[in-house]
Formats: sequence, C-alpha cells, structure tokens
Amino acid sequence: MNQQSPPRVVFIGDIAPDAAEGIIEQYPELNLKHVRGNWTHEEVLKRAGVLDAKRVIILPDESLIDPGKMDAKTILATITVKALHPEGRLLAHIMKRENRVFLQRVNADEILVSDEYSGFLLASNAISTGVSQMVREMLSLEGENILNGINIPNEFAGKTFLELSNYFHSKGSLLTGLIREETPLEAMDVLSADQSALDEFIQRKFKEAGMGSEDSTRTRSRLNPPPDAIIDKRDRAVIIRKRGG
Repeated sequence: MNQQSPPRVVFIGDIAPDAAEGIIEQYPELNLKHVRGNWTHEEVLKRAGVLDAKRVIILPDESLIDPGKMDAKTILATITVKALHPEGRLLAHIMKRENRVFLQRVNADEILVSDEYSGFLLASNAISTGVSQMVREMLSLEGENILNGINIPNEFAGKTFLELSNYFHSKGSLLTGLIREETPLEAMDVLSADQSALDEFIQRKFKEAGMGSEDSTRTRSRLNPPPDAIIDKRDRAVIIRKRGG
C-alpha cells in the first residue's frame, strides 16, 4: 500500500494462510501481502498499514451471503477507514443500489454497485453489436486498451478540453473526460431528516470517530465535455491508452 517498486498491495481477509498463499502466487506482479482479520476493526486495519495507504478498496464479504449484511459491513468498514485515514482515497463496492446513499454520507470517494452496467451492456448489444465488446475490453485485465486516470500537465490549466485532447492524441491516447476532487457538504448535513435506524447508526459512528465536522473529498466526473470547456488545475484526465504504453 506504500509506494514501492513494484507497489505493495495488502489484502485483508479472514482466510487460512494456505488460501492466502494461493492468491499471492496467482498474482506475483502485485507484490501482495496478506493480513488476516476483520477489516472493520481498527487494529487489523492499522496492522495492514492503512494509515499510510494511498488507496483503499473495500469489497463485499461474500461469506455473509445476504447482500444487505455485505453492504452493512462495507459501510462500517468505510466509516472506520475514513476515521483512521481521511485523506486516503477509498473505493467501496456494494451489492444493492439503494445503499449507495449511505456510502455517500460517509464520504466514500468512489462507489461501485454490482451489476450496475449489465442492463446497459445488454441494451447496447441489442441496438449496436460490438459496443459491449469494446466496454469489456477496456475493463478487462488482459485487454489491449485500458482506461487510465492521470495527472494533467500544469501548462494546460486554463486551456480548453480540445487543446488537451489534441495533446493526448499526439501521445497515442484518447481523452474521454475529466475527473475532479471536490469538497462536499459536511457528512452530518446530508443525513435524512427522519433519522432512519441506519442514519442514526452512521451518525453515532461519526461522533465516535470525531468526523462530524471534518472536510472530505469526493470525485466528480465529466464525460466528453464540450471542446471549449476550460481545464481547471484540480482536474485529472481520463484516457484510453495502449496497455504498457
């Protein structure tokens, strides 16, 4: 999780050492390290190095079987990680779309919902054959072309999206959009007025963690903005590039 060469990736899971070793052997290029335990517990997260982590990804605990329980654990883990390391980037994967709002309330930087795009892929394939294949290639770990978020050279701040697009085209890449980290409302301000049980649970956890009034960041994306859109110094570029390029 610290920047090394190759980068260190730490995964937390309450699995047997031989099962963890099998995962490590399967992905030798990731420089994997396993920490055994429950990733909602502070001591386990600290042992895994979360205080120094550049990025944290929280995946559903499939051993729980019930999607609602999986999402509840993901939300609790997000609260714990954000309390320990608020400046770290966090992506949370949930099973049920309706639970997205709770992750937004605890300031998850990015949220992935299972099967969120399956309907789009099916519809696209019915209307225009080949679209779903291209999307799968960009999302595949083995595809020739990949989506990549990268920093924009400082000299493009104040210039147009078209100028930046031409720059990346000259490098053999396709500029598809922009992403920016913005400071949202305080977490406590977006809790619903009727104070549902989960709202109250989240609010209590924020108070316990001392997170009620701290600022956080959230990612905003703009796909295919107009050519004359002005590049902000806070923007990052999302490009399609050749793998290894």
